[in-house]
Amino acid sequence: MNPAHTASRAAAFYTLVAALMTWPLVPQLTSAMPGDLGDPLLNAWILAWGADHASALLGGDLTAYTRWWNANIFHPAPLALAYSEHLAPQVVAGLPIWWLTGNVLLVYNVLYLASIVLSGLGTYLLVRDLTGRPRAALVAGLFFAFVPYRIAQTAHIQVLWSQWMPFTLFALRRYLRDRSPRWWLAALAALVTQQLSCGYYLIYFTPFVAAWLAWELTARSLWRETRLLAALSVMGAADLVLAWPFLAPYLELRALGFDARPLAEVASFSADTTAYFAVHETNRAWGSILTSLPRPENELFPGLLPLLMAAAGLAAMAWRRWTATAGATQATGWRRWAVFGALGLAAAGLTGLVTYLLTGGVTWRVAGLPAVRVRGIDRNLLALALGLLVLLVLAPRARQWCRWGADVRGCALVLAIVAVVLSWGPAPVGAGRTLEFQGPYLWLYDHVPGFDGLRVPARLAMVAYVFLTVLAGYGLAALDRRRQGARVMALVGALFLVESTGVPITIGENWGDPGVAMPSDRVEPAATAPPVYRHLAGLPEGTVVAELPFGYPSWELRYVFYSSVHHHRLVNGYSGGFPYSYMAAAAALQSPLDMPDRAWQTLRSAGVTHVVLHKAAFDADHSGRILAWLVAGGGRPGATFGSDVLVALPR
Repeated sequence: MNPAHTASRAAAFYTLVAALMTWPLVPQLTSAMPGDLGDPLLNAWILAWGADHASALLGGDLTAYTRWWNANIFHPAPLALAYSEHLAPQVVAGLPIWWLTGNVLLVYNVLYLASIVLSGLGTYLLVRDLTGRPRAALVAGLFFAFVPYRIAQTAHIQVLWSQWMPFTLFALRRYLRDRSPRWWLAALAALVTQQLSCGYYLIYFTPFVAAWLAWELTARSLWRETRLLAALSVMGAADLVLAWPFLAPYLELRALGFDARPLAEVASFSADTTAYFAVHETNRAWGSILTSLPRPENELFPGLLPLLMAAAGLAAMAWRRWTATAGATQATGWRRWAVFGALGLAAAGLTGLVTYLLTGGVTWRVAGLPAVRVRGIDRNLLALALGLLVLLVLAPRARQWCRWGADVRGCALVLAIVAVVLSWGPAPVGAGRTLEFQGPYLWLYDHVPGFDGLRVPARLAMVAYVFLTVLAGYGLAALDRRRQGARVMALVGALFLVESTGVPITIGENWGDPGVAMPSDRVEPAATAPPVYRHLAGLPEGTVVAELPFGYPSWELRYVFYSSVHHHRLVNGYSGGFPYSYMAAAAALQSPLDMPDRAWQTLRSAGVTHVVLHKAAFDADHSGRILAWLVAGGGRPGATFGSDVLVALPR
């Protein structure tokens, strides 16, 4: 069958499964959002803001690029967009829907579903290319597309847009094999698109691409082909040139004083070593068993079946190597006993190492006395290293068995382990206990540009999943070669979907902040947005808006989202970081009646021309006193839209 036809069928299959696994989102594509009404609102605003400015840029307005970065929130702070992800690839992908409908909720939801479908398709292409088994590749695509981690990351479309990772690895393999310019372009396009889809993947995934490429060149003995190396060097230079316009504003923002992420913050968003055995509470199969940890973004369990299939893939590689070395010289006499001793020492070191990492240290007692005590990492690593060293020195067959570097599974295993270790962050924690060693992430934080600007090392898990899925693909391929392979693949795929499901998924979960009432549990596209925002859209250019209550995230996210309706400058804001001017404004305006003069001066110094008072956020007495304070300063109450009052301030 034509490979293009099988790829099309795979895409259709993943689309159908995505619709089922995200139910009941599909019937609400134009009116609801998956997950909660938190970060999705911020990302939807980024998409709408980007679509407007991309449209202007395509129409010939070259100033749209600068205006895009100097977004309307956090007025008067510059480069407001750079406090979060720019989502440029997502913006471009959503432009046709935006032009046709103007409905940012629809744009967001289609991009959300596309991340799942394309993750499956990219993995399918990669694993099919590696194993030559389309059925195994189809199930491997399910493993990456529906990894349980995606449920926990529903609110972060930038994290979900990981589909270009397998596409990048696939295109690089095809280019090294075929040397076709189209695969060179495909690899470059996939890599740049992945880097720009999520700043975390720009920093985290790029070194793994370099390592994968270095392995490919070594395994294929291509390091002496100067033309190939030159083409890859040009690819790297082109990657930097294409990414630079999207990097420079973040560097400029750093120069303006937006500091590196504090090390303590980075540590708090790192993965506990046991996080890979925890799932989000909404997972229907494991949620009540593998409970979430009291650390943010620590639901990293990849699923039992992917782990089993990865183990099968490694076992198949190990057995193949073992049988291939059957003719090797055997250790005899004392060497034979030394080999057995080395195996035992290595096994003990490995067991102790894993136990320490997963428990933070443990003591087993017999008759009330400590019999086995696992503490620290040094002794276990030393035992493992010495055992392996003796084994390699004394056992010729072991030396030959370890020459598995030419097998892609060896590369995938090493890269998956590295990604997991780095996800532990600068100060690894096991089962809530601080472990007695520094993570290699600390060196990257201190010495490699970009790492100190990211606060969630746990997101390296998605990189680990890519390579875990490669290993699982080989395990699936081994099963697929057996009798009833098709039925086995169908069973494994179905069981995995059962263990990864969150159906029915959470749709538009609302939340609030102490001190104010909860905002509306519905958000609307521009055409049916709350009337106060449609009224603001008709005000003249130069309008500067502040909305009260100020500084409460649940409300600030609504203001940011609906600012895409009126596009006026907004003193309010919400993002992945906050400028000092906003924090100062929040200190004065969060409780304006406590220091009324300071609060009024804050409005005036920001050039605010209109205040929107959301009376529904306060009790009647409090909202009345805030309105009286605005009037006492010269404000003129204008139109009233339900519980929303628009107050014009004197110029």
